[in-house]
Amino acid sequence: LGYLPLALEQAGAYMATTNCKCHIYLKYFKANSIKQLKKRAQSPTTRDKQRLAVQTTWKMNFDHVKTESEELSLGHIPCDILNCLSYLSPDDIPVEVITQASEMLAVELSDITENEVLSILSKFSLIQSLERKLSVHRLVQEVMRNEHDNAEKRKYFEMSAEIIYCSLAKTNNPTSLIGASHHKPESDQSLMLWSDLVSNACSLVQNIRQSLLEIHSPELCYLLNQCAVFNSVNLENQKALADQSDKLAILAKQEHVSESIKGCML
Repeated sequence: LGYLPLALEQAGAYMATTNCKCHIYLKYFKANSIKQLKKRAQSPTTRDKQRLAVQTTWKMNFDHVKTESEELSLGHIPCDILNCLSYLSPDDIPVEVITQASEMLAVELSDITENEVLSILSKFSLIQSLERKLSVHRLVQEVMRNEHDNAEKRKYFEMSAEIIYCSLAKTNNPTSLIGASHHKPESDQSLMLWSDLVSNACSLVQNIRQSLLEIHSPELCYLLNQCAVFNSVNLENQKALADQSDKLAILAKQEHVSESIKGCML
């Protein structure tokens, strides 16, 4: 495992959760490492070997999440959610993203079942959860993104955009508070949630740009508008201009944008 803390943490989580003995785990690990190496076109460098260790421990844990999700009748939900998280911020992901993702995937989750989704991903050390905030290690995100082909990237880009769009619809943004006659304490909490969600939207937008894929969904158009507001508030004017430029490019190609989304961008 190359003495890497992240790989060791994931290996420990796997053995603790599955009651797997150390020598058996190492046997599985070596077999899976060989499979991952065969995917590479050249011999791995030292840096590649570090990523290979994490890629192997992640793949073993991810495959077990798939199995356990089926056993708990959760289907592909935990894996789809995890794949979406790989394109968001590594830290400060609101747990509302999990709630919205579950609703969007047409599954009515009780609090217990929602906790089961978080539990599966947490106990295999694929995410960390603390005080209604989630985090995913940057290297885990990178490994997951590298597993996706362009079709899968497009799927998770669009899914993530819709999740954040629907989550933002339940919050107050800075422009909605302009001119408010009375200050309400709950507005501060809603505005903080808006800020966390849009920060994740900015990470999603950056990953979409780096992929060079063209995504023209109305939801992404709305997110770009919110990112522009967020960056303007934080005095990141160049980023705000880039967001507005991308938004206008999408609008120019969109034959139809729903009135609800269009109204929010005015």
